[in-house]
Amino acid sequence: MTGWGAPLRSPLSEGKGASPDQHFLIGIGASRCDTCSRNVAEVAERAPTIPWISPYGVSLNMCAVPLLQLGLLRRKSKPKVTYEHYQLYFEGIWNERLWRYLPSKSGIYCVYAGKTNFRSEWSLRQLLYIGESENVCTRVPQEPMTRRDRWAMALRLDEELIVSFAEIRPGGARERSEAAMIFRHKPPFNKTYKCSFPYDTTTVSTTGKNIFLESSFVVGRT
Repeated sequence: MTGWGAPLRSPLSEGKGASPDQHFLIGIGASRCDTCSRNVAEVAERAPTIPWISPYGVSLNMCAVPLLQLGLLRRKSKPKVTYEHYQLYFEGIWNERLWRYLPSKSGIYCVYAGKTNFRSEWSLRQLLYIGESENVCTRVPQEPMTRRDRWAMALRLDEELIVSFAEIRPGGARERSEAAMIFRHKPPFNKTYKCSFPYDTTTVSTTGKNIFLESSFVVGRT
């Protein structure tokens, strides 16, 4: 055997199917192919080493042409890319006194600093946080007090915490859309996803009470 590495033997000499125990010796660092005796440099010109790999874990510094003919090599498969488009309709404005009336639905919620009055008029000054939950009605009122205290520190004297909500189907869609929203808008009280986006290209459209949210944007994996 020339060089080192796992031996492969050629089925050409025995008329059998390809397997590691047949007569076709190859080796990493070999100067010539053991079967065709051609120089590795000559073979490399005909079959470049990159992007080919061997199913036997051997680097392609060897005679690639016979291996390709025998089907022992395969191209590196590209990772599957999934493109998604989410449409988020933000409904309602709920201050803290009304959080118990939030919809019992799966979705994305945004927490703002703002004002409301007895005539149900409202104004929002700043987006503070973006979250997701399988049931927003139970999640928002049960946010840890330490987190709510941090939000409250961002309020001005006459402001309160206000929430808007967009329904979205349960599962990965909710988490992926939340990650896209955070990565794009970077609310001050979010940490995860502010500096990186771990999903493939994602388009998000927002409508309704989408204050301080872009109406349409695209983010990609970082």
